[in-house]
Amino acid sequence: SGAGPTHPFSEHFPSRPAAPAGFLNDQPYQLVSLDEDSLAKEIGENVQRLHRELNFRKVGITPRGLINRGTLCYIHAPLQALMACAPFCRFLQSLPKISTHDRGPSCTPVLDALVQFAREFDVVPEKQWSKPPSTASGPGKKQVLDMKCGTAFEPVYVYDILTKIKSSLSLQGKQEDAEEFLGCVVDRLHEEMLRLLSSLQTDEDERASALPQVDSAMTEDDTDQDWERVGPKNKSVITRSSVDSGSSPMASIFGGEMRCSILQQASKESATFQPFFTLQLDIQSENVWTVREALDHLASKETLHGYTCDKTKVEVDASRRTTLSRLPRVLILQLKRFVFDKTGGSQKLHKEIEYTSELELSKDLLAPALRSRYNQIRKRYHLFAVVFHHGKKATGGHYTCDAFHSSVGGWVRADDNIMRTVREVQVLRHGAERVPYLLFYQQQELA
Repeated sequence: SGAGPTHPFSEHFPSRPAAPAGFLNDQPYQLVSLDEDSLAKEIGENVQRLHRELNFRKVGITPRGLINRGTLCYIHAPLQALMACAPFCRFLQSLPKISTHDRGPSCTPVLDALVQFAREFDVVPEKQWSKPPSTASGPGKKQVLDMKCGTAFEPVYVYDILTKIKSSLSLQGKQEDAEEFLGCVVDRLHEEMLRLLSSLQTDEDERASALPQVDSAMTEDDTDQDWERVGPKNKSVITRSSVDSGSSPMASIFGGEMRCSILQQASKESATFQPFFTLQLDIQSENVWTVREALDHLASKETLHGYTCDKTKVEVDASRRTTLSRLPRVLILQLKRFVFDKTGGSQKLHKEIEYTSELELSKDLLAPALRSRYNQIRKRYHLFAVVFHHGKKATGGHYTCDAFHSSVGGWVRADDNIMRTVREVQVLRHGAERVPYLLFYQQQELA
């Protein structure tokens, strides 16, 4: 595929021999525990440094198509969207690409594969970026973008990781859910990085163990108890937290948090906090025809029928409300198009849901503690990628991705190995059988 990509972000790393395409497939690749991975500490230190230096400014790459020899579009479309995510792309391209011989046994199979994938794309210096069509053409003229694409390639090493991590996702002729693949990749990257970072912290803790210790105010018993917090207007609320998602580059880019509160008669409000990488939006309601309405529906108060009080074991009146207690820098929205019907099985909702290139989250969607603390710009997002599902049925079909590329100065449609430019109005338009499924937004102030 011609000369190898150039990566100006990697000046911190020593030169290493490049691994051939598909090295995870062509060479022995052994999965081991963190303790058995001789390069875990080095990679962990690089992850830690790059996490501190996360950069959300725009990055330009040369778009490339992905060759599909099966039903792998559910992998290709999310990967194209992720490469259009500036902080994610820059982070992966800044990590060292280690040859098979140097890598040896690995505890980070997903990270290894995604680093190799990201480095398949050339970085385009900003001075070489194409001008946006609004400045390149006059009013009323058809907007034409000048796009230079790289050679299409087959990311076999990405497919291989599904087998290596024993994923339930299929590579054998069965169409899978693009959101499931996206979730699998982001979750596993998060877990692998947490292990690397926690091992570094363990080393630091061991070095600090010789210092005098100060008793913590929290006992072991405290960790299993509910906490009473004083919220806005001095209202107390009983809170429970799910397992801590921890801090990793994935959490810093995609991580948000939901607050699910339950208010019951003659009792204090209780709240549970749940981290997320993808925010799922129910679009079945007759009141939901836009993304904004779907978000409002998420935050609307829901009456709980047959709710039993934990203490009295008596049925009481109760309601539930979901809000966002932490806003992600990159917000991924999943429009829940696939629903289960008892008579027809899995069905696809073709309902037309309006979405815009700019999105501002309403105050009602935010948890009470955020409403006064977050300024307006932190609630504003801009669209940079959309994954579409094509076809009438939920059990088959096809996935494509429209993504904004700064190097091109506009939107690029990726249909496996076929790449072409499109106008924004085409990105925001539904087709007869082509509907938006995953929407990728980034906070405006970070662009």
